[in-house]
Amino acid sequence: MQADLLVDLQTQGRGAARMVSIQVVAQKHEQLKKAFASNAFDQCEQILEELKELLVQFTSLPPLFQQSATAEQELLLARDVLEHAVLLSTKQHDDVGFDRHYAQLRTYYVDTAQMLPKSEQEYQLTGLNLLRLVSQNRIAEFHTELELIPVEAQSNVYITYTLELERCLMEGAYSKLLQLRSDVPSDTYKYFTELLVEAVKKELASCTEKAYQSLTLADAMKVLMCSSEAELQTLATEKGWQISNGKLTFGLGADSCKSEVGTFHPSHSLHIKRV
Repeated sequence: MQADLLVDLQTQGRGAARMVSIQVVAQKHEQLKKAFASNAFDQCEQILEELKELLVQFTSLPPLFQQSATAEQELLLARDVLEHAVLLSTKQHDDVGFDRHYAQLRTYYVDTAQMLPKSEQEYQLTGLNLLRLVSQNRIAEFHTELELIPVEAQSNVYITYTLELERCLMEGAYSKLLQLRSDVPSDTYKYFTELLVEAVKKELASCTEKAYQSLTLADAMKVLMCSSEAELQTLATEKGWQISNGKLTFGLGADSCKSEVGTFHPSHSLHIKRV
């Protein structure tokens, strides 16, 4: 996505003689909200490009923060546009776009905190950003971002959901992680939650095939976090494993250190320190 809303043209647009009226931007902003609510994402892309051209003419926006009679309204418009850009990136599974837009949006959450009323979407998008970092195994960045969040805000449902996911991941509590998968605080969280679950499943599959020669189907479904035999069959096909006579057999040429017993015991924990 090319809608780099506030950075790309700052050095170009602010020197232009033509100044856009706030009414024009507000009207375009309403068009964006309607298109987003209708899931018209291609239209959203086009409107975001147009808004980028318009917003860079507001000298009240970062990094200038020049005061004017309409400065607060301009800042509020720009913040909401960026929030929609972040949500659009999530809907389109555009991780690069999310990274870029949230980096810009963070400026509004931090640098204008004393200038603007708090956004109703701030905690949702802050938690979503934390979830994105966990799902991408950017744990150090996750903790850095977490330190920027006030302690009182960390009890918010959006923040606590992501904190619980990260805790389950670090503790190897994968059954709990699966429960949280179906208990997202917002539909916008489904994409990154699924990415995290799939990353865990891939690592579990890698660990399991190195630890066992075979498992019963029931045990294999438990350790590999498969919800059905059909899901297990799909995974086996992808990995080149064999299923027959109620047993899952891993790759041929198994190492002698592998368990020869096709039984999984809960005590045989497969800890994943990094996904």
